[in-house]
Amino acid sequence: LFFRTKITRICNELMNCVDPAQFDIVHAHTLYSDGAAALRLKKRFGIPYLVAVRNTDLNFFMRLRPDLRWLMHSVLLNASRVVFLSPAYREQFLSCLNRELRTLTAEKSQVIGNGLDAFWLEPPPAPKRDSAIPLRLLYVGDFSRNKNIQTLLRAVDSVRTNMPVELTLAGGGGNGDAQIRRSLASGKYPFAKFVGRIDNRNELRGLYRAHEIFVMPSLTETFGVVYLEALSQNLPILHSQGQGVDGFFIRSRVSEAVDPLDPNDIARGIEHLYERLNEIRGACVDEASRFGWARIAKQYDELYRAVRRN
Repeated sequence: LFFRTKITRICNELMNCVDPAQFDIVHAHTLYSDGAAALRLKKRFGIPYLVAVRNTDLNFFMRLRPDLRWLMHSVLLNASRVVFLSPAYREQFLSCLNRELRTLTAEKSQVIGNGLDAFWLEPPPAPKRDSAIPLRLLYVGDFSRNKNIQTLLRAVDSVRTNMPVELTLAGGGGNGDAQIRRSLASGKYPFAKFVGRIDNRNELRGLYRAHEIFVMPSLTETFGVVYLEALSQNLPILHSQGQGVDGFFIRSRVSEAVDPLDPNDIARGIEHLYERLNEIRGACVDEASRFGWARIAKQYDELYRAVRRN
């Protein structure tokens, strides 16, 4: 509600701390809030900027602040480059623009995902599937309503009619936490186990390795580094259509894209991953290796140099 005041305060406090004129490039982390500040700095000091488009831009600002659409257009027109965290978000965002702005933005856009720490890229043990135990599914994240865990529980309950299955929920917190805990305590979903938040990376890595499929059908997701963590430990992933990492991987290889509002489609995705589990788990690690921070940093280095040259 106080967007303009916020941008003025950001710019004033920035100029009180540093001399903007000494910098070659501004990297605006978000389209609206940071992009608006970058635009002011460019007009005043002539500093070129690149801007990233994120979940809050697409799913909140564009929807709730149509009065700022002119500003969003101006930020895009004046940006040297536009960065998207996934192919899905790029296509979804471009479809919201008029033809002229869409063409211009597409020409100077680039998809650069988030990265994985070297810790996750250490080769995991070879996966083994014991047909005598239930299929082990894993969710890691907060319990906000956006994570769609209630629908996931219904979907896994449906899968359970066809095969033995277990679901481990790691994390917690968020505006849906109380509801999820009540559902688990009710006994309605005996296949689900809550293990709380795990901050120790070695313990978390061990948790991934003790499971076989990662499931997180969020309603909206800018990227979701947990998908990469799961892939790095030989777990194929289930994610939502048009969200998060959708578009990075060949469909029906190491991932399944589903309709997050349809528990039947989520169940279908889990079953399809299970059917080809033995043949695709080895490919998961290869896919995760594409997201090492060294590669991501090189992409940004090349991008910064291109912006500076222009």
